[in-house]
Amino acid sequence: MKKLNLKKVLLKRMMTTMTVVIMTMFAMPMIAQDEVWINGEEKTVYYVEVYPNVGFQNGFTIFLYLSPDKKEYINVMGDNTLHAGGFFYPVDITRYELDFTDRCHWYVSYYKDNKVKVETCGNWRFDLDIFSEGRLTVSGGDPNSGRFGVDLWGIITQNTRGDGNTYEIKVDYHTEHERPVPGSLKLSTVTSNSIGLYWTHAEDNETPWADLNYAVSYIREKDQGFKDWELIPVGKANSYVLKNLEPSTVYNVEVMVEDGAGNTAHYETLDIITSESAGIESVTSVVPANKQGTFTLQGMKLTRQWNELPAGVYIVDGKKCVKK
Repeated sequence: MKKLNLKKVLLKRMMTTMTVVIMTMFAMPMIAQDEVWINGEEKTVYYVEVYPNVGFQNGFTIFLYLSPDKKEYINVMGDNTLHAGGFFYPVDITRYELDFTDRCHWYVSYYKDNKVKVETCGNWRFDLDIFSEGRLTVSGGDPNSGRFGVDLWGIITQNTRGDGNTYEIKVDYHTEHERPVPGSLKLSTVTSNSIGLYWTHAEDNETPWADLNYAVSYIREKDQGFKDWELIPVGKANSYVLKNLEPSTVYNVEVMVEDGAGNTAHYETLDIITSESAGIESVTSVVPANKQGTFTLQGMKLTRQWNELPAGVYIVDGKKCVKK
């Protein structure tokens, strides 16, 4: 009986949220760059409504209306803390979430002609199917602020609470589309197993610089094309040290920045070689492939030709060279 009562309570909260929309919603104008696709058919976003999820504290509810009469729409719900972390914190919509009653689970539905076509949720107690493939990101920390983004891609094959058909849903919606302008990425320290980075803050047309979020991504140069980049969210920090790296190895390193509407931008990519345990000056007669090229003394790989470089000391194919 307890489980049944709890389910009723949770369902009642969700339904209460749905009925309060008319009282608390606000509308936003359509933006041309926004994209919504349902089973390969492109849709137009005519209106957007956002309001707090009154059934749960710290929640949000977003409606993307795909018809002028508002009879076709996508509804996305969630918790600001759990589900609105942005591009660097995607939500896995192929799994049910942990069992909690004081927060809203992720929820996605698609209606056409006011009839449910897809209904899915991260709460297993609702007996709703979940996506077989997909991901969801909601940016901005709190969509109720009026600045946010929704990126959704999902395929649902078991759709018993909808109309029973398979659907692929794609959403790329942002309240504004101007990307942040990155600052400068600099190298602070390099050891045999670490790379220290720092960067100047990016600038954005709407999001204050103090509210921008960052992530550091890196990959071994030899893994390019074979493996994914490692992504490390660092919040609002402007420095980070990559650790547990391999000695004498070239890494491609970059920083990404995201604004409150979910727009991202990349800083300049740095190619950096970690030092050997005994020092970068230790050179054998055979130059390993990962040490071929021209580097600064700090380990940053250069792309300019020798005759284009200013006077200074460089590491060329593992040897320290002086250009006058």
